[in-house]
Amino acid sequence: MTNSDEPTPRTDGGPAFPVVEPNHPTPIILRGMTLRDYFAGQALAGIMAIAGLSIIKKKEGASDWEAIAESAYTLADAMLAERSQTPTANSDA
Repeated sequence: MTNSDEPTPRTDGGPAFPVVEPNHPTPIILRGMTLRDYFAGQALAGIMAIAGLSIIKKKEGASDWEAIAESAYTLADAMLAERSQTPTANSDA
C-alpha cells in the first residue's frame, strides 16, 4: 500500500516541491511533481528555445512531439544519474 507521504524511489529524484498541508488535522505531505518531471520540463524548455528539432533523434514512426518529449526525459534521467554520483556541497564525500 502506498501513501502520498511515503518516500519515492531515488530513480525519480523524489518530490520536486514537497509541502506540508497546514490545515489538515494530521500533517500530510503533498508531493507534487517529481524531480525527474521538473528536470524534464526544464530540459524541454531548453531544447525548444535553442535547438528545437535539430538535435532530436527520432525513432522510426515517432512524431516530432514524441521525440522531443522522449529527449527531455532522457536528459532528465541523465541529470538524475549525475546528481546521484556527485557529492553535495554539504556532504563529507
